[in-house]
Amino acid sequence: MALVPTSQQCIWSSFSRKAPPELQDRILDFGHKDKEFLFSCSLVCKSWVPTTRLHIFSKRVRPYQGSTKNQIVTLCKLLESEHCTIVSYIKHLRVTKNDCYYSYRVDDWFLTFCQTLGAQAGLRLESLDLDVDLADLRQPNLKESLSSLKALNLSVRIGRVEKGDISQKIKEIFEFLSGMRLLESLGLKVTGDYYSYGATLDDVQVPQPEDVASIPRLSFPRLRKLTLRSSICNAFLPWLIEPGLVYFPALSFVHLGHCDHEVTVNSAVLQNFLDTICGKTVQDLVLCVAWENLSALDLHGIHALRSIDLHGIGYRAGARAIANAVSTISPEVKERGVTVYTHMMAFNPPEIVGVDWRDMSWRCED
Repeated sequence: MALVPTSQQCIWSSFSRKAPPELQDRILDFGHKDKEFLFSCSLVCKSWVPTTRLHIFSKRVRPYQGSTKNQIVTLCKLLESEHCTIVSYIKHLRVTKNDCYYSYRVDDWFLTFCQTLGAQAGLRLESLDLDVDLADLRQPNLKESLSSLKALNLSVRIGRVEKGDISQKIKEIFEFLSGMRLLESLGLKVTGDYYSYGATLDDVQVPQPEDVASIPRLSFPRLRKLTLRSSICNAFLPWLIEPGLVYFPALSFVHLGHCDHEVTVNSAVLQNFLDTICGKTVQDLVLCVAWENLSALDLHGIHALRSIDLHGIGYRAGARAIANAVSTISPEVKERGVTVYTHMMAFNPPEIVGVDWRDMSWRCED
């Protein structure tokens, strides 16, 4: 049985054979103009997922227009419909609040979204892009619906941060992530309120024993890719390098920092991160950090290294920092061969046996 629209009416029709995907797409394209029809449409093709209809399901906030287009509610109504047949085929979702400022309250549309996900027994999401506030992560139905995830890109705003306050916020993030044991790729961006409390965000905040004891362990045995774009690295990285808090035995790719601008990290914290998180298994390393960090870098402890990206260097001090950092790569790694990507403008790299220097623009071609 299929629900097919004719002008303003929907007529039930019987098909002797399954309708071709082209017809099914036409039905849905027509139907999204009439939301009530979309909610009751039961004819969908197996390949149809929300990522192919982002214009229907995207959530966009436009404060300057004084209005909010909340089409996540459209998705929720569709999933709640008794005629919905697409739940088991939804594998990828992207949900973003797009708000510029931290909010301490959870929007009604996000509450509805979490409740709807929790009610879908057949939902098995594989990847999710989530851009929200810390308060949004506290919704129990949300975490319970994400145990099947293989890829998660999480951008979370934690609001203002004061000394002694970061531990509770980090604990909430760890609690949200814990239990996602199927993760193979994790992108994490943690941002704080720089406008009022910028001075404290750059301080290194060492976890206290009582804080560590109450934080759940992140155990991701399948995790291969880790991307950290936190603008508060000094406040967040110490929790990842705390002994016993994380377990990433299969990690092979690490990206630290922003490609468009470098972050400044405490040198001791950065070195500890490289030695503990990246030392045994990481093969590809991307560092978008300030040249001051590179000048003190020791890459000798990264034993499986095959390629490394060093971003944002286009002046003499940075060029010297890159050369010094690359010179610390262990002889065993150089013997196997290692590729170094960097900005070659105004930089004449030294000849080092076992090191293949390449311009950053080549990265997209490899």
